[in-house]
Amino acid sequence: MTSVDSRLLSEESPKAAESALRDSEERYRLLFDATPLPVLVFDSDTLRYVAVNDAALQKYGYSREEFMAMTVFDIRPAEDVARLKEVLASLEPANFNTGSWRHRKKDGTTFEVEITTHAIEFAGRAARLVVASDVTERRRVEEQLR
Repeated sequence: MTSVDSRLLSEESPKAAESALRDSEERYRLLFDATPLPVLVFDSDTLRYVAVNDAALQKYGYSREEFMAMTVFDIRPAEDVARLKEVLASLEPANFNTGSWRHRKKDGTTFEVEITTHAIEFAGRAARLVVASDVTERRRVEEQLR
């Protein structure tokens, strides 16, 4: 919904504006949860996850509640944490591909992902939206072709 739509609705009636806002929020929540790639949102200051979509829950094996108690370091092998800290310190607000990373599932297995991230505001706080594309199989095939 555009800001003009919001303004017109709010001029019509507060209830109509409230209903339109709820509908808009519901549509975006459905899009977030239906996205087939894992999408994670973390707070830029605390580095704690504040939202994850259903694909992330399935891929990583954690419940939503478990994710909300974790930071971005918790899904990484210990040897990758120093590199992650360096990258986090230098992130720009715009879309940014941070390259390939190893992520760890709840069962301890690791897989390779390519990360694209973007600065957003989430619940009034600075945050980062992260899309994690599993490239494990693609890398395996590339390696076989070499």
